[in-house]
Amino acid sequence: MSGQIVGADPLPGRFFLSGLVDAHAHPAIGIGPAGFPVPLDESAARANLIAWAKTGITQVRNVGSAGGMTLRLTVGPGMPVLQAAGRFLAPAGRYFPDLLGGTGGRSRPGQLCPR
Repeated sequence: MSGQIVGADPLPGRFFLSGLVDAHAHPAIGIGPAGFPVPLDESAARANLIAWAKTGITQVRNVGSAGGMTLRLTVGPGMPVLQAAGRFLAPAGRYFPDLLGGTGGRSRPGQLCPR
């Protein structure tokens, strides 16, 4: 938008941000009793997004979730815009097994590039 808005306070030499962007987030991941990451259900992921919105975050870039759960998550009022990347990609034995949806870190045929 360019030009002045009637009734707006001038901000010479200053900037206005409508909100913050979290460009590397995992709203569907929590910490389990042993201190390791565990997948959360849709309700808990939604609660994380709402809590983050209350702190001023208006957009979240999710960089991975167990089974790609955040791809199915719908945002609503009071939640930030969500850009979801899908499931985690990890080499065998190099990630937390609970987050890989039972693959043990191995890809199944068609899993990386669905047809």
